[in-house]
Amino acid sequence: MFSGADASRTAALLSTALIISFSATWIIAVIIDGAWEFGVNMISDLGVSATNAHYVFGWGSIASGILAALTGYALSSLRGSTADKAPFLLLMFAGVMLMLVGIFPEGTAFHFPAALSLFIAVWISTVLLAVRDLRAGECLYGSINTVLALLNVILLVAVSLALYEALGVIMFLLWASMLAHGALTGARGYGRSA
Repeated sequence: MFSGADASRTAALLSTALIISFSATWIIAVIIDGAWEFGVNMISDLGVSATNAHYVFGWGSIASGILAALTGYALSSLRGSTADKAPFLLLMFAGVMLMLVGIFPEGTAFHFPAALSLFIAVWISTVLLAVRDLRAGECLYGSINTVLALLNVILLVAVSLALYEALGVIMFLLWASMLAHGALTGARGYGRSA
């Protein structure tokens, strides 16, 4: 499905589509809801909004989850060994968890485990990529992954859960843009294998 010379470009396009999809989902759902506040409300509150924002959030999370899973699959297909694939397979898993967040709204039995698993999978992926990149001398991407992984931990203990979640999602979208850039430019470990 993802092979040949266009695989890196496909991964970059999927990652970019993921960023656009979830950003639009979040913004449109907030506008429709009208009462949601950044850092005060959990993002998942949009999925149980009394307005039509819950449809936007639910379906948007499902679509974004599909794009995240496909991005992970496309990036993993560019790697040879299981160890090299692991961070991107975790992104696939995170995509499935995002789909479940959209399917099972806040307050249902599967929502919290899916949301928590999503954040943990992305964090572990950033840590794995940071270690891999820094060991390989890929300082730019290694540094970005390191900063994002550390910032996630610092924010988790320093701010409210609602603010952490919102900032965590923004960091995830920034990370996805780094993945797209790495795939598109052929950066070591992100673009097409030599």
